[in-house]
Amino acid sequence: MISILPIAIGSLIRDRSIESVRVEFKANWSADVTGFQVLKTLCAFANDYQNLNGGYVVIGVAESEGRARLPPAGLSSAEIESAQRWIRGRCRAMQPSYEPIMSPEVLEGRDVLVVWAPASEARPHRAPDGPDSRSWKFWIRIGSETVDAEAAGKLAALLEQTARVPWDDRPAHRARIEDLREGKVREHLHDIRSALRDEPDISSIYRRMRITTPVNEHDAPRNVGLLFFSDDPEPTKVCMYPDRMEVISYPGPVAGIEPHHLAPNTTAPPPPARNRRVGEFLKQLGLAEAWWTGLPRIYRSMADNGSPAPRFDFDPGRTWFRATLPAHPEYAAVSALQDAAYLRTVGATEDAYQRVLQSWQANDTSAVLAAEMIRLHSERHELGEAGAVFTRFDDRGPRAAVPNVANTWIEALLDHGRTDEAQRLLEQLAGSASAQDAVDAAILARRLHRPRTAHRYFQQAGEAIRADSRALHEFAQTKIQLAQDAFRKKQRAWRSVNRRLLVEARGLLERVIQLDASPHRHAWAWRDMARLLTWLRVPANDVESAFRNAIRLLPDEPRFPQELQRFRDRQHQRPL
Repeated sequence: MISILPIAIGSLIRDRSIESVRVEFKANWSADVTGFQVLKTLCAFANDYQNLNGGYVVIGVAESEGRARLPPAGLSSAEIESAQRWIRGRCRAMQPSYEPIMSPEVLEGRDVLVVWAPASEARPHRAPDGPDSRSWKFWIRIGSETVDAEAAGKLAALLEQTARVPWDDRPAHRARIEDLREGKVREHLHDIRSALRDEPDISSIYRRMRITTPVNEHDAPRNVGLLFFSDDPEPTKVCMYPDRMEVISYPGPVAGIEPHHLAPNTTAPPPPARNRRVGEFLKQLGLAEAWWTGLPRIYRSMADNGSPAPRFDFDPGRTWFRATLPAHPEYAAVSALQDAAYLRTVGATEDAYQRVLQSWQANDTSAVLAAEMIRLHSERHELGEAGAVFTRFDDRGPRAAVPNVANTWIEALLDHGRTDEAQRLLEQLAGSASAQDAVDAAILARRLHRPRTAHRYFQQAGEAIRADSRALHEFAQTKIQLAQDAFRKKQRAWRSVNRRLLVEARGLLERVIQLDASPHRHAWAWRDMARLLTWLRVPANDVESAFRNAIRLLPDEPRFPQELQRFRDRQHQRPL
């Protein structure tokens, strides 16, 4: 039997893409007890006081602290038939009559009954308080409870609300059924794992999903259907600026939401939802969350990203609502660098310098801008100014970004022959650099002819260099240099140290050769491999093969054949 629910039973029970206030569980079925509890809840869902598009009653599943208790007890076939007959009859007797949608389902091998009660277009409805009650009441949901609207002081608001059908649930009189795209509808059903996707009759799917409605003896699409499943949905206005992104929707928030409710760490009264069907579809897709969880998540995500806090506002007439997401500070920096690159391309070198300078003066905590200013000052032989930029950033910038800017300053010092200062700063960075900063520091240490310092930084980088052919190659060359130092100094246990370093370097070079890299990189890796294999005293054929691979990849490099010839000469000079 094909399910007629718009959502998979597993998602309804376990994933909770439907809020808990819209799902009620009943462990068993009894017409005299459970029956009237279910009837009042269905009446409340039909009245849809908070515009959540009704809800579901699951019979045959017990509840524990608001969640389904599994495995379910289930119902017998006779109980399911009896429950459907009783519910259908009592709902038709509501004032006015109401038709919920009932779907027998199988959950973990047990039969259960799911009663789906969409928001009614004929609301408000009344239902009796019990089997012998002559008191008929307008039932509504407040949170997860079913209450009498009059006793709760909500009857006037309910009656006022019934005069308005939410825009997304209204028929689109100027649209045609053909404007809905069957492929998009079935893709949605597949994404939410609904069994409706196997229904062959698309018109039946549209009706069960309630994205069409009868109008003058023919079906018309509802606005929500056109929003999600047509080729030309109504767009939300998104504006991109150099320093922010603005998302504007129309109209503004419902009455009851005030500007101070949109600030961080605040709560708001739960107002009725304006477009209940839009919210339901978004929740099914996992793109919207339950009450008042979206704003805290936006604030948290922006803070975690290092971005300024978002801003939310709307006009006094509530005709629009705007969410402003400020750009990350480094985004503005990147924009300035792109402008400067263009200016340099067209020959406006001084203008390019001024563009970066102005941006850095406005945002001196930007690591990208600080590093670029140091490079520019170094190119202009203004080393004092470059040092002042680093000192200012070291004092005011984020600590995590200091090693990156420091590496740029070290490189500038090396370019101008101030190796002692560069070496002292490099030593100060030990232990504080990120993985990529550690790689950069290691390469700078090699320029300083400090292989031990370079080795320490490469080790600090760890797994970050596994896919970096240049870093791996430089690490291998560092180990080769340390092995040569051990050979020359011949200190205690030098033979084992020498061999261990060479073996480790061989593994790194093999990794470089396996990675996707330029022919130039691979050629020099093969050349270093050939020299290393010579020292490890492997068979001569393996050494020659490595040299030949280097020559094949870089045939115009004269040193490769020269080194191969010297190796052959040494082989011929060895005694037999």
